[in-house]
Formats: sequence, C-alpha cells, structure tokens
Amino acid sequence: MIQMPEAAYSSAAFVTPTTELEAVNIMLSGIGETPVNSLEEVTADVSVASAVLSEISKAVLADGYQWNTEDDYPLTPDVKGNITLHPSIVRVAFREPDDRELTMRGRRVYDRINHTYTFSPTTTLYVTVTLLLPFEELPEAARRYITIRALRVFQERVVGSSTLSQFQQVDEARARALIVMEERKQDRPNMLTGTLPPVGTWRPALALRHRGFRRR
Repeated sequence: MIQMPEAAYSSAAFVTPTTELEAVNIMLSGIGETPVNSLEEVTADVSVASAVLSEISKAVLADGYQWNTEDDYPLTPDVKGNITLHPSIVRVAFREPDDRELTMRGRRVYDRINHTYTFSPTTTLYVTVTLLLPFEELPEAARRYITIRALRVFQERVVGSSTLSQFQQVDEARARALIVMEERKQDRPNMLTGTLPPVGTWRPALALRHRGFRRR
C-alpha cells in the first residue's frame, strides 16, 4: 500500500489551486510511485516527472490563450538598435503594415525590407505576444490539463502501459474540454467583432468597413 505524505491530507490541498509539487505527485502516483514532500527530493522519477511537466507546460502555453497573451506590448531598441525579445516571449504578432515588413529571427526583430536588425532609437513597436508563465501563475483549468497530459506522457515514457494510456487519454480529453470552455468564457470570441476586449484579433466588421462596406 502506498503511504501518502501527511501534507497530502491537509485540507488546504482541497481549497487551493494545484501546485507544481502536487502536479508532480499526481504524475508519480499515476505510475504507482510514492509521492514526495518536496521537489528537492531528487530521484530519477522526480527528475523525469519535473522535466516532462515543464515540457508539456511550454507546449500548451505556446498555443496561446487569453491569460498568457498580451496586446499592445511595446518593443523598443536597446543601445545598439536591436529589438530583443524577453526570454518568456514565445510568439509575436506584428500589426499592419509592420506584419509584412518585420519578422523574428532568433530572439531579435528583423526588418525584411531594409535587411537589418537595427532600428531607430525612437522606434516603438506595439505587438501581441504570447508568454510562457510559471506553473503556479496559470489558471486552475490550465494547471489541471497540463498535469493530466504530462501524466500520460510521463507514464508512456517510463512504464509504457497501453492500458493506462487509454484511461489517461480519457481524463486528458475531459481536462482539454474544460480549458477550452474556460477560454471561451474569458475571451468571448465573436465571429464579427473578434474577442473582448477587441485589441489583438482580426475583426471582420472593421475589415469590411475599411473596404467600403459601411452600414447605410
């Protein structure tokens, strides 16, 4: 019988969002291993579980959600004239007309028209960025989905049980449905007006207006 650490029985675990430690312990218990009291208890399984959790978290966040996307994010040159991205930025969406001229190369903005990485000191680009966030800054629905998905990947790599994988895929699909539902509630996408607040998304209503299809 697996002995759960005393902390696991604390009522606080039921009224607070999932922590990184709890996520790793869920992954460990999914392969029949004893949970740990701290991530500093480094064992082979804990190391692998933590690495998989980080890998899956990055993969999910790279999709871009309302809670890890920022509109009107300013980018300015450094003293050398280079616009270098913060390490947590994984995607940049440039606005018209810059979206046809600018692109990302490595961690720097590149001007494809003028063939340079160097910008005027007075340049400020307002873009939409997708960010990587620490696990414990994520909404609970995202933590849950990342944990369940990481559990499946962890189990498949360490144990390789197709039976367990089938059960875990069902749980993962449910967790995925929850995060999608939460995203719709928060972002409130609209086919004509875009998301609310309508800053960083393409809005067909404005596009039609700009092309002369005005309300009469």
